[in-house]
Amino acid sequence: MKEKFFNPSENMWNAARLALAAAWLAALGLMFYTTFLLTIGAFTTPQNDLTHGWLVPPVALAMACWRWRALRASAGRPAWGGVLLMLLVFALLWLGTRGGQSRFSQVALCLAIPAFAWAGWGRNTARLLAYPSAFMLFILPLNFLDFITLPLRLLSSYLATGLLNGFSVGVVRQGSALLSTTGKFSLDVADPCSGIKSIFAILALSAAYAFFTQKTALRALLLIAVGVPLAVLTNIVRLVTIGVVAELFGQARAMDVFHNMSGFITFPIAILVLIPLGEKVIPKIGRVPPPAPPAPPARQLPWPAGVAFLLAAAVATAGVHASLKRMPETQYGADNFLPMELPAMLGNLKGQPIWYCHAEKCEEMFPESAVASTRKNEDEDAAEMEAALFCLACGDPLHPASLSETQILPDDTRFMKCQYGEGEGSWNVTVVVSGRSRQSIHRPELCLPGQGYVIDSKTPRTLVLDNGRRLEVMLFKVSKAGVGSIAFVNFLVSERVQTSSHFTRITHDILQRSIHGRVNRWAMFTLVGSKPVDSPGELENLRVMLSTWWPQVYLPDSPGARE
Repeated sequence: MKEKFFNPSENMWNAARLALAAAWLAALGLMFYTTFLLTIGAFTTPQNDLTHGWLVPPVALAMACWRWRALRASAGRPAWGGVLLMLLVFALLWLGTRGGQSRFSQVALCLAIPAFAWAGWGRNTARLLAYPSAFMLFILPLNFLDFITLPLRLLSSYLATGLLNGFSVGVVRQGSALLSTTGKFSLDVADPCSGIKSIFAILALSAAYAFFTQKTALRALLLIAVGVPLAVLTNIVRLVTIGVVAELFGQARAMDVFHNMSGFITFPIAILVLIPLGEKVIPKIGRVPPPAPPAPPARQLPWPAGVAFLLAAAVATAGVHASLKRMPETQYGADNFLPMELPAMLGNLKGQPIWYCHAEKCEEMFPESAVASTRKNEDEDAAEMEAALFCLACGDPLHPASLSETQILPDDTRFMKCQYGEGEGSWNVTVVVSGRSRQSIHRPELCLPGQGYVIDSKTPRTLVLDNGRRLEVMLFKVSKAGVGSIAFVNFLVSERVQTSSHFTRITHDILQRSIHGRVNRWAMFTLVGSKPVDSPGELENLRVMLSTWWPQVYLPDSPGARE
């Protein structure tokens, strides 16, 4: 007998399912509302380099609409598979919200799309939405990938130097800096110029173009993979053009005018390369297979159980959202594992305070003995002492922290600074103690360029001190115009953990925040030496100096703490 077109029972269940799916979608919207606002806000933050982020959600929506007919044809009953994916979404959101890592919440936002589709309409619907959902990952801020920027900067500066010299523009490379042999310009390939922003923007462009033009997954992946070398090459072209303009018209015009406009060079070049590749080259790779038979449906719930399942999903989502809102207030740890001041001696080197100039074209630093003669009134009280010392280079008032530190770090960040010794063999020591915000501690890859340094290399080392303590440190070799190569030793410590890895610090923080509701205080130690620590002898000298100094700055290792 021919099945009736109108089935009241099935239509009733469909209407109930749509109503509950809408309620669940509303609960998800409330749960991710804060994450969405934070993500949109990151698009306008210069540190994140996410100006392309505004285009990602509309393009992802266009991808879903492009498959609208297939999505309608694939829709089935609620399926169990979406439950496991939604549990992962809840776990990531919990770690992101309670652990203070917004990127986990943003990944959860992207995964929630296929999880909702899988749970509400089956596996086949979620599979069709996998590509648009993965494309949404391009909204993630990129500053967590700063460990990639150093190799990219060095590669870009190396190739740009060769090309500029080939165009008769005399250039020598110093780290990631391009120095004109005629003295007309000095350009540093800083993090924003490393190409990391171009890589992800052009990858997003390649992924969107591949989705709408390529007929197989292999061809789409090949076209997307082209985006990485294409972005590096277009960034090198950009650097070369800046160097040529600086040589012809001066550094001021090249940096103040052309530099800001040169970003428009990369995308036209990328489009001119991608279009012929996507239309002429990539389509010739492989064969288009015949249409695959419809995929078997996932294990699905009967209508009554499926509707109950959607109701439970909406209630669970609302419950997770409410629990995140009502969690106990986070407890902040103390920094009593550190002294209030640095020791007077580092090995046999005597210490003194350091002062910093905040003039943007100066930013010099001085030991107190060098600028003591500039003090106008030694009877000033402590609040006015900051303005009592003046820069020897430009005459501006000096400050106890550098300009980049005061601009980037939160107000409750505590500093301890000291210069040990003078001239050859001296060390400048800075201890940054985090406050309530995790933004107090930054990777050196972010801080050093702000102080005018170029990172040439970094190497992890383990120093075994005289008391048996194994001190994990990261040795950087950095350079600065007019200063040359110097040493930069970096490591981190909390009340219970000592490491040179920011990944270890972040992982420990996430677990402490999300599980125990506790924010650990961290201290980042940096020791800047007047010459690189790139020989066994220099490394041994550092180990000997730290052996007597360390128990005085990390109180759990002090002799009194062991008694």
